[in-house]
Amino acid sequence: MKNTLKRSCDFDYVFSKGKKVVSRSLIMVYIKSPILKVGYCVSKKHGKAVQRNYVKRLLRVAFLENSKNLGNYFIAIIPKVYPSYSVKTFSEDLKYLISKENLNEDNK
Repeated sequence: MKNTLKRSCDFDYVFSKGKKVVSRSLIMVYIKSPILKVGYCVSKKHGKAVQRNYVKRLLRVAFLENSKNLGNYFIAIIPKVYPSYSVKTFSEDLKYLISKENLNEDNK
């Protein structure tokens, strides 16, 4: 995905002004914006760099599956520490969070 949150100031903006929602394996912080951008925050609690990058890859796939009709938001996705991760779990939880908060542009 081309539109990703990369700059520290963008993450700071989302974390300071955004709304936070929680599921069993994910925390999502979002705020309305002119375009859709997503960022993934995987801390060192998840393991070394190889494990963290693996978790980010799973999150990207899960987000792409669920972002078809998503509105314009800055979104930060933070996974909770789990013994094992799967795209299915992340996808189900993202679908739940998106529907819970009505983030689809069809609903606006």
